[in-house]
Amino acid sequence: MTAVFESAIDNALKRNAWKRVTSQVVIRPTDIELTGRFVNGPWHADLRVRLTPSVHDGGVSFTPVDVRIGDYPLPPSIAYQVVGTIFSRNLGTFFLRFENTSLKDFRLNNGSLTVVAAPQGAISGAAP
Repeated sequence: MTAVFESAIDNALKRNAWKRVTSQVVIRPTDIELTGRFVNGPWHADLRVRLTPSVHDGGVSFTPVDVRIGDYPLPPSIAYQVVGTIFSRNLGTFFLRFENTSLKDFRLNNGSLTVVAAPQGAISGAAP
């Protein structure tokens, strides 16, 4: 899962001006916490984002519930503006989908997650 999030982060960095130096993913029963240090020349930002997953349309989206730059919590209206200087897309637009697979459930546990999926087009409860 860490590699999936790191790839999404790297792809979302704004115009390759910002670089990810470090990152970490922590899966907790209530949310997924992403932390990272990003640099752009002399500028650096230590960012922490807590996200809650929600399954819909055969995939999972992640809603930010807490954003911090360094030790400072940011209200949502400011968080989107500040994070927008680092990333080329909105924090709320991260959507994970697997090819030819429809996600049915995505549960967070302490240090792990459970993903329930089925082939696209499969009918629940149908015999193979």
